[in-house]
Amino acid sequence: MKPIIPYEFDPPAADYETAHLVYQDVAGGQMVSWPVVGASLLLPKSEHSVKIQDIETHNKGKFKAHGRSGFSVGDYHEFLVGAWTEKICGFKMGNIEATFGEATPLAAMIFAPYHRGKYHSEWNDILSLRIIGIGVDEVEAAFLSACSAYEAKFGELPTLYPLQDLSFEDEFDDVDEPEIIVIPQIVMNIEPLRFFYNGLSQVDDAAACIYFYRVLEYFSFLTNANEMKKLRHDDKLSDVEFSKRILDLVSRDEKGPIFKLITTLIDSAMLATAVSDGLIAKNEATILCEGLYGFRNSIVHGKFSYGYALQSGSVLDEDPQLPRWKTLLRSLARRALDRYGSKKT
Repeated sequence: MKPIIPYEFDPPAADYETAHLVYQDVAGGQMVSWPVVGASLLLPKSEHSVKIQDIETHNKGKFKAHGRSGFSVGDYHEFLVGAWTEKICGFKMGNIEATFGEATPLAAMIFAPYHRGKYHSEWNDILSLRIIGIGVDEVEAAFLSACSAYEAKFGELPTLYPLQDLSFEDEFDDVDEPEIIVIPQIVMNIEPLRFFYNGLSQVDDAAACIYFYRVLEYFSFLTNANEMKKLRHDDKLSDVEFSKRILDLVSRDEKGPIFKLITTLIDSAMLATAVSDGLIAKNEATILCEGLYGFRNSIVHGKFSYGYALQSGSVLDEDPQLPRWKTLLRSLARRALDRYGSKKT
């Protein structure tokens, strides 16, 4: 079956102005069309490539950017998913066509202000997922289904390939000499160190939050240390009663130890930031504890439940709240390690 969108382009997609797209002067700018998928966009007049935000402004309700890795124009959607791959293919999912092939001339035009062949690879070496036949509100389901089908066929899972911001200065003349930085003694609790490291390494913010929260869970157990110490030195308790009391202590209340730990870690600046970030409504430690616990439940559980909202996180578009929770949890986890971790002497 021949796909609607070619897998490869000759001339290459980089020649979009002369070989692929149709330009027409209209009031307020230029109408740019790609007849292959029937997509057209109004671009403001400019001597340079038009930025994504300007395209959105001039095509409200018609064009949506998905960061610097994808876009939607009507029922056509394209997502950059990798470079230097030869595994091209297509899937027919009902009325929806999803093809993995070279990034299209339309993508080359839209992302021109951000693309640098030296760093990102040339357009004919960048793979994109091209989806046609579904609206923007439902395209994420098609994206996930196509990527899952690709993984089943080739054993590789496509991931978004955003064009990083390269607006930096290549000046290295004034770089300071390397120095040895003195930091505190290392923490010897290997499990929370692993949790913290894995949190730092996660690309997905929700996954990072779970790892940072596990650091807090680890040290929250220590908030019961004093009560356990009292039980251990209580000669009146039998072995059976001692075991029962210890079990009750560690299992009776999940929230209590976590809240107690968090309260010892937070300060006024952290509370103020949580309020300004919209994570909590009021500058109070107990409200932050409750909010954090509810957020944890929303990303850990895959079910709807009373008391918290199910949080899944869009693959295509960033949730502005998730990075803020991640920053908060990272700070709390680091403080827990520094304050309660066993130091090497």
